[in-house]
Amino acid sequence: MESLYKQDPDNSRYEIIVVLDNPPPKIGKVVEEILSSTTKFRAKPFLKEKREGFSSAVNFGIQRADPNSKILVLTNDDIEFVSPVVDPILAAFAEDPKIALVGAKLWFPNGSIQHAGTLWSLAPDGGPYHNGYKESDRPSLNKGRDCLVTGALLAIRASALKEIGLFDTEYKMSYEDTEYGMKAFEMGYRCVYRPSIRAIHAEGSTRRADPFEKPNAGYSRFRERWAKYASLPEYPPGNNLNRIWTVKPGDTLDHIAQVEYGDARLSHALKSANPGVTAENLQVGTRLIVPAK
Repeated sequence: MESLYKQDPDNSRYEIIVVLDNPPPKIGKVVEEILSSTTKFRAKPFLKEKREGFSSAVNFGIQRADPNSKILVLTNDDIEFVSPVVDPILAAFAEDPKIALVGAKLWFPNGSIQHAGTLWSLAPDGGPYHNGYKESDRPSLNKGRDCLVTGALLAIRASALKEIGLFDTEYKMSYEDTEYGMKAFEMGYRCVYRPSIRAIHAEGSTRRADPFEKPNAGYSRFRERWAKYASLPEYPPGNNLNRIWTVKPGDTLDHIAQVEYGDARLSHALKSANPGVTAENLQVGTRLIVPAK
């Protein structure tokens, strides 16, 4: 909240809903005392007594927002804003009334990219993955496009939310945001990535382990519901930044990176886009995704 206030000090333009998702008693009490002692943030804390997963906490907050709100912004508590966000979000929605969701460009604290929109893996068990994940910045990551986006910092048009509905609470801690984007696309809305909205995301730094979290459960549910699109490299819209390289005899990841990017050192981008592929197991005939430069 301090970083938001620093970047957008006119708090008459927004209100903050703080969801205290069954916090340890001491922490919850301290947070409530801090928020009640200052008007700087225009923040309202709400205690959620039972932890039921990320989707449930998001829905809890949405249901307590001002019903007259035009835009709702989901923000993880490990987000640090590094530039003004209110105007870029408003500008994104002003582009087209069919834009329902707007995602941001996120960095890890070490300066590498955490999220610059998503691409869609063409692997047999593939799905959406973060474009630029753990890589250095590059020009293509600064181009806005239509694609699925992360829920770590996600703006939602309130009128579209009424039609799309709340988040699916069967997802506990992953893929609920991509599920939501897919629903928006199927209903004729746009989901867009806008790099003018920028923040640092210390992913997982404040998360507590929960007994209901099952490894890969979110991914499995997402695949079951949306596998019909796995073979369509240009769905969701904007995914056509992918190029395909069919591995030939003598190919190496370094060679492919040299040909595609002019720099063999960018072979790590190929590994990121093709989970499970390594220099050691590269097989002739494999179709590799080549992300845009």
